[in-house]
Amino acid sequence: VARLILKGSAVPFNDCRYDFSMRPAKNEETNRRLNKHVWPECEFTAAQWLKDKPKTPFQALPLLEGVPGVKGPICQSRAITRHCARIAGIDGETDTDKLLVDMFAYLAYEFLERVWGKYSVLIGMHGGSMKAEKRWERVDAIPDLMRSEAEDYLTRLEALHVSHFGQGSKFIAGNNLSFADYYWLVTHDYMCHELG
Repeated sequence: VARLILKGSAVPFNDCRYDFSMRPAKNEETNRRLNKHVWPECEFTAAQWLKDKPKTPFQALPLLEGVPGVKGPICQSRAITRHCARIAGIDGETDTDKLLVDMFAYLAYEFLERVWGKYSVLIGMHGGSMKAEKRWERVDAIPDLMRSEAEDYLTRLEALHVSHFGQGSKFIAGNNLSFADYYWLVTHDYMCHELG
């Protein structure tokens, strides 16, 4: 989300990425599915990440470095996203706006977090394993398992949105673009492409 905010707001930054896709994969079905996606250029490999990982505060990504006035790296994705939103001027104008933007942004984040936590065990990715037996059969079953949960969540989201902004609001958190719209763009993309 932070990259989308910076790119969408024309804020210059160095976009350093690691390629974790392990292409070509050893599994034929995994290769077929990976090849359906357009992958961004990555400057670093997964092997390079294994070397760099111990040098990071929590051995995890993302990292934001070189923030004026900050001595070390920033290493929490929501803090990074919130900072990028402030730089881009899309974090809300008033305190009330900021509160509503935060709420709608983190509703999207928490939906993905909950879904990923719940279903990653089912598909066999717990413990970092992508090699679980019959993994793709379980992945393909997720849209049917998720449909009612996603529909319920979106119905509740819409009701909450309407209670705050009425009908016809242009954006998720009011009449102005905010970083909540970027979170929901990513969530919507996940729902459409991964959940059917």
